[in-house]
Amino acid sequence: MRKLPLVSTPLLALALLSVALLTGCQVAPPSSSSPSSSSSPDGAADETTTPEPTDPANKPVCALASSAVVKSTLGLTVSEPSQSFDDTETLCTYTSTAGINPIVTFRTGQDAASFARARREAEATGDPTREVDGVGDEAYVTAEEFGNQVSNTLVVRRGAVILSVTAAVSVDAEKAFAAKVLSSIT
Repeated sequence: MRKLPLVSTPLLALALLSVALLTGCQVAPPSSSSPSSSSSPDGAADETTTPEPTDPANKPVCALASSAVVKSTLGLTVSEPSQSFDDTETLCTYTSTAGINPIVTFRTGQDAASFARARREAEATGDPTREVDGVGDEAYVTAEEFGNQVSNTLVVRRGAVILSVTAAVSVDAEKAFAAKVLSSIT
């Protein structure tokens, strides 16, 4: 019968520790409710970077409003969105070479009362609103003129999410955008 070589106890302990470290340890991602810090090239902490939210129904992400969705619905060629968020709001900003940069905002934990309050606040700032049918549970639009360019802001509530899109495009294009994006989360 053949004898197997014996392994010394310290060597065996080191091997088991290595396996445990490689397979059993996982780093938990930071909580999405608090900003994480990253270092900029000069070594200073950047407090504006936050972790990605993970549940699109509770915390929509800008990937739902990708540049491809913007192109197919709004007709604008833009970069992939830059995302920033806090506990209840996700802001998606885009850039384009044409200078038409849409802005998309998701607000979670909303209801009919918070939607009505947001509409009253828009009216109070001098931006008249008008009701829009055919998208979400309820919707309104405002328009602002910048020189010879009109920019519409469509605000749509569907369930507990309010989506707003601001762009220099037609209200019908914004409705198509909102319908496509909201169909992904509710």
